[in-house]
Amino acid sequence: MAEKKSKIYNASDPEQIEEAKLVQKFESSEKSKFIQMAMATEGGRRFFYDILVFCSSFNTPFTADNNKTNFNCGKQTVGFMIIADLQASCPEEYLKMCAEGRGVA
Repeated sequence: MAEKKSKIYNASDPEQIEEAKLVQKFESSEKSKFIQMAMATEGGRRFFYDILVFCSSFNTPFTADNNKTNFNCGKQTVGFMIIADLQASCPEEYLKMCAEGRGVA
């Protein structure tokens, strides 16, 4: 099995900085396209809403047990990352998802 050598990055190298920006832009656009496609469907919005509920994104993570609270805070952080991606990629569908999840829509 061939060993994969890790690349050493130089944060002061303009060429490497530009390459990193291009990679980030590509990854962001691909992720954004995926989110937009999923959120365009009722099933996609329900899928994301269920994940956000599981991650305690809409309520407090605190409990009487410190370990459980810490665990819930970790889940909530993931939920907040997903919310940020949803709001950046398709803010109107995010609001629609929340309304549908609460039974308002």
